[in-house]
Amino acid sequence: MLKPRSLLCLIFLAPCLLASQPEEVMGHGQVQQLHQLLKIQPGATLIVDNPLGNLRIRSIREREGIDVTATVQLKTGQDNPLDLVQQIEEDGSVKVALSGIEDMERLVRAVYRVDLVIGLPDTHPLDVRLIDGEFTMHGGTYPVRLRGRTGKANIRTSGTVDVELLHGHVVYQPAISMGAPQGGRIQTSSAAVDVLLADPESLNYQVVSGAAITTDSLALLQSRQIDGRTRLFGSDADSPVLKIQTDHGPVRLVAEGIR
Repeated sequence: MLKPRSLLCLIFLAPCLLASQPEEVMGHGQVQQLHQLLKIQPGATLIVDNPLGNLRIRSIREREGIDVTATVQLKTGQDNPLDLVQQIEEDGSVKVALSGIEDMERLVRAVYRVDLVIGLPDTHPLDVRLIDGEFTMHGGTYPVRLRGRTGKANIRTSGTVDVELLHGHVVYQPAISMGAPQGGRIQTSSAAVDVLLADPESLNYQVVSGAAITTDSLALLQSRQIDGRTRLFGSDADSPVLKIQTDHGPVRLVAEGIR
């Protein structure tokens, strides 16, 4: 059940919510799309909660509104029990979520998966919550916070990152055109972590891993230090720090273009 503030938000928002004509997919029933144009205050954090599939962030020009498209893959003969909703949190952040997931029995019976595509201006911090899904994004400068269980995360922001992913693969690859990376933290269990930078010496690194830690950068190798379980890379005290910790996932610090 939606909270009163969520209902007020929906009324204020006057969302454009459209279900496309069902499309038959061999072996997977129908595919339906939901679309919503969200209004959000400049600089407010966007929270995206999708426990049913992937999330892709594409860049759009600054304007009023954020485009959200949900592709719902239904099982044969089932109606779509889901809807897109927007909730305003107490701190002013805006949450995009799926209503209808509370009825787990109906959900399992009707839905294979839901994938989200969001058009986001480069002005809003992003807070992502996935379970078993992939996260991809166009290059940006905004901070990204991500929590997930299993999947692949391709982080392409130069803003601060805060990533926790248990299993899968994390690729940290800030877009060259978006300025100097600001670092942050990446923590995994078995997920491998690849840092791909044109200039890997633009960051300092603090790495703890139960698996291999490798780099093809001579400058980083020459600056390597050991502090207990932590491997330190980088020699510029003024550079931002990227902290990486894995239980047993390998870590690679790679000069982009060298594999």
